[in-house]
Amino acid sequence: FFRERNVARRIIAFYLILMITLASVPAVYANQDSGNAKMPAYVVMSADTGQIVMEKSSTASTNISLLHRMMVCLLALENLDPVLTADLSGQTYTVPDLLKLSLLADNAAATAALSNLLTPVTDSLLVMMNRRAEEIGLASTLFTAAEESNAEYSHTTLRDVARFLSFASANPEF
Repeated sequence: FFRERNVARRIIAFYLILMITLASVPAVYANQDSGNAKMPAYVVMSADTGQIVMEKSSTASTNISLLHRMMVCLLALENLDPVLTADLSGQTYTVPDLLKLSLLADNAAATAALSNLLTPVTDSLLVMMNRRAEEIGLASTLFTAAEESNAEYSHTTLRDVARFLSFASANPEF
């Protein structure tokens, strides 16, 4: 029973994150029969196989800020001791608390704190993020800034975001 509930929670979380991502995707325009008709971008991926079942405009460039935040959190889960702490606004938070603040509360300060715990050197963080992206198979993703707000030259696609979510959902703590 608990295993089925955990799987259901993962599926719901996966689709919620995918919907948030879709909401941040800029509209794609096509000059077809209907003139400048807006076409939504989407990716439907099999949770079991990781194969893309359906997609539309999935290779168009999309906002990288959510993927940036999720990549920092994944690296923190994989590399940081959960008992490590960081101070935010005069309060001390553990790594699990910072992960929740970053992912669930969209707290940029928590993401920055996790980044600093991973490495205080910006270039080292970028190397870690890009290396992990390559290992996961995010062929169209490049991180060029350690802070998501300064990531103007960073880029990704909806297809890569779906690949990342598929990979990260295999981690029970993510």
